[in-house]
Amino acid sequence: MTDRDESRLKSAIKASKAAGAIIRNRFGGHFDVEFKNFKDPVTEVDRACEETIKALLAKEHPDVAFWGEESGSSDHNASLTWIVDPLDGTKNFVHGYPFVAVSIALVQDSVPILGVVYDPIRDELFTATSGGGAFLNQTPIAVSQAQSLSESLIVTTLSTWPLGQGPLILKACERCQGVRRGGASALDLCQVAAGRLDAVWEWYLKPWDLAAAVLIIQEAQGTVTKPDGTPFDLFEGQILASNTNLHKAFSDLINESSQ
Repeated sequence: MTDRDESRLKSAIKASKAAGAIIRNRFGGHFDVEFKNFKDPVTEVDRACEETIKALLAKEHPDVAFWGEESGSSDHNASLTWIVDPLDGTKNFVHGYPFVAVSIALVQDSVPILGVVYDPIRDELFTATSGGGAFLNQTPIAVSQAQSLSESLIVTTLSTWPLGQGPLILKACERCQGVRRGGASALDLCQVAAGRLDAVWEWYLKPWDLAAAVLIIQEAQGTVTKPDGTPFDLFEGQILASNTNLHKAFSDLINESSQ
């Protein structure tokens, strides 16, 4: 890792911990909540976390653009951008459900090259740099070695849309050990990287949900594509992430259900 890369990683970690402290201190307390729509809340804590992250990264790396979920993009044409979800799992946070995270990625020409996902409730820090491996609290991690669907624990969106997702959930319940839904996409994906889950598929995510966690999975020897097995695109929001051994089996299952 170059000195510049190490400096950027340290800054992303520092920013994630600063935002994480805000989340931890406000968790279970009182805060203002607004709704973008009835299923999409945003709180004053989301905004405070983003402002904290943005200020720290701008001070330490003024040459890098910033794109946050709440404040938008500072430069849509930049080749190097921080992509940030300041509070992943806002609905969980609003309800006091302890599964939330801070997600910070550094993306170069649409490709994540650095990822940090911090769970402030469990004090778990997932990190990765391109070609440098994936880590949980500085300990190397790798995806699971499960070889069959019957061994697998998976996460997916609990929805009947797109068409076929409802029957697909039922098939997954029948063929896998269990189906889960954490409610914080970046943190769900990091469970694959840590070998706690074997696959995740989702259909309608945003770049700030995906950018950091995708790199962490890839550096943990996992595989990431769209659900149908075609190449992943950060800006399309569709993902199938797995332990690699089971990737084709899950893609086949998804394709079978969509026909």
